[in-house]
Amino acid sequence: MRGVFLWIHVAFGALWIGAALCFVLAAAVLDAEGGERHEFALRAAPAINRIGLTAAIIVVLTGLGNIWMVGRLTNFHFRPEFIRLLEGKVLLYATMVVALWASFRAESNMRSANREGLTPGVNAETGRLTRFHLAIALCGIVALALGLWLAGT
Repeated sequence: MRGVFLWIHVAFGALWIGAALCFVLAAAVLDAEGGERHEFALRAAPAINRIGLTAAIIVVLTGLGNIWMVGRLTNFHFRPEFIRLLEGKVLLYATMVVALWASFRAESNMRSANREGLTPGVNAETGRLTRFHLAIALCGIVALALGLWLAGT
């Protein structure tokens, strides 16, 4: 059962990181002046945010399951290295959740600006969305690396 929790945890973490990174890469290469980038953002942001929210919930649930299973194996006597790595992962996860929350707000602001015909507002919120998803991807990559290290402790 431990392997199932671990692989689901890793798969959904990678899905969240991958979705965020895809958004960042697409926003970086699309033409901002011609409107391609903000049209992409208007269509893709809701789906990317929902993927992130679903993955965030599954990552925390499977993470708790993993900790429970490791705790049972060790009588809940965790080594100090394990605790430090876990603290780092929790801090990174919290940062990712804050960035995800901010990306939902930016998406809402972008949709409002689009309804009002405020192209500069749409472009500004698209830039904010891109930065938030970049933060999610970078924190997630570090968290995955810490997870690999954590699995070895």
